[in-house]
Amino acid sequence: MEMDQIKKFMEVNQQRILEDIKLLVESDSPSINKELTDICKANIQLLFQRYFGYKATVIKEKKYGDHLRFEFGEGEETLLLLSHFDTVWDKGDLRYKVKGDKVYGPGILDMKAGLVQAIWALKACKDLGLSLNKKIVFLCTSDEELGSPTSKPIIEKEALNSKVVLVTEPPVAETGALKTARKGSSRYIIDIKGKAAHAGNHHRDGRSAKRSCTSNHSFRRINKLCFGNHSKCRNC
Repeated sequence: MEMDQIKKFMEVNQQRILEDIKLLVESDSPSINKELTDICKANIQLLFQRYFGYKATVIKEKKYGDHLRFEFGEGEETLLLLSHFDTVWDKGDLRYKVKGDKVYGPGILDMKAGLVQAIWALKACKDLGLSLNKKIVFLCTSDEELGSPTSKPIIEKEALNSKVVLVTEPPVAETGALKTARKGSSRYIIDIKGKAAHAGNHHRDGRSAKRSCTSNHSFRRINKLCFGNHSKCRNC
């Protein structure tokens, strides 16, 4: 019965949900631009204030955009909702547009639409008077596309204090299947130094860092590890 209520609620408010998605998508938020990501953050705060009467706690950052932590409901256990609002697109690269029954725009799939859906899921619980048996912590981060350099410890701390974590990832594009796990990542910097020498008179005394890079044993091992294995990806 409750699911029928929620479904009806979402159908009635579909246009408002799309308007909120448009608001965030049109707020360009490339990860490396703090000014723009903070503007997007402010629009998320606007939605929290509009629908719940209070704003999220701001977790200030100096280099990248600020993060948001929003609490809803009560309970001895915590359910963590996790979203990010940064994108890989520079300002003006893409525009919000509607084609038929689909909408397009920077970050709409990953994952501004999911963030808005989570807000409306909580709003549905609030407006329909549906009780929850867990406290909701909703974490919205600004640097996921960079590997979460500042938000990672925040996410880890909240996750350890939570019974379950729900990430607002979109489903698999081709099948609509729900994603239940994600691959991790590791980042390495390999420093290769060459030896300068005069290219005309003493080129034999030089050592090319570029040539060493292409034949470096570490790179060979990385390529061997990943080649032909679709469960692992590399980006050198």
